[in-house]
Amino acid sequence: LSDSYKKVIGEEHFEETHKKIHIERLYITYYFENDDMLNIGKFNSEIGFWNTIPINILRPTTSSPHLVTNMFPKFTTGLSYKKNINGTYLQDLIFTFQNNEDIGKSYNNFPLKKHYSLGFDFENSYFQLRCGGGYFKYEKDNKNKYYFAAIKQEGIKFDWQAEWALRINDENIYLHDFYLQNIWHTLQKFDTVFRVEKYKDDILYFKEWNFTVGGIYKPLPNIVIKGEYERHTVTNNRFAFSFSMMF
Repeated sequence: LSDSYKKVIGEEHFEETHKKIHIERLYITYYFENDDMLNIGKFNSEIGFWNTIPINILRPTTSSPHLVTNMFPKFTTGLSYKKNINGTYLQDLIFTFQNNEDIGKSYNNFPLKKHYSLGFDFENSYFQLRCGGGYFKYEKDNKNKYYFAAIKQEGIKFDWQAEWALRINDENIYLHDFYLQNIWHTLQKFDTVFRVEKYKDDILYFKEWNFTVGGIYKPLPNIVIKGEYERHTVTNNRFAFSFSMMF
């Protein structure tokens, strides 16, 4: 169920319900003996770090960066193949192929007709790095290319990650996005998160900075309570809260 109940209070006051059931993800994964992996169906696109975490309880904030909803397809309906390289630094190659329409169009940010991508995973004892690019086509033959890079480091007291993406449409107009996110393990069951993001859309002549500050409380390993404040330089500011449980 997507937005089964929504209520907005303020100048744009409205209340609505949606009872239709949508397919968010539906796929089969096959693991090979050499650690290669094949996905067939509808799955989260293997792009960056944030988009590859499908469960909200595992994400540090209730809101998502602008980058994952505007720069590339969040979901792919097709197949992906992860080739294990296990080299000194290069660990995996990821191929994605879609030449059909989506399953459950309402969940995806683009109503896809085609999506092809190639990604690379690098890792050493300090950092994890993902980079690559792709091509997708959606309604009315709207064709786009994109490129991405993401890096993260996880520590005992402090984690950080950053992602960058560039989208170019068929008229060679650019959209840029970058965010940097830090997580401090403040207390045993409480983390503090800060994220800064810059988004630029040359199609709409729009540019904005977003700042997010929040807290993450885990009373139990499978229960998370999150709260945050988002400060936007152009669009409306907001508070967001969520309660998540994993079964």
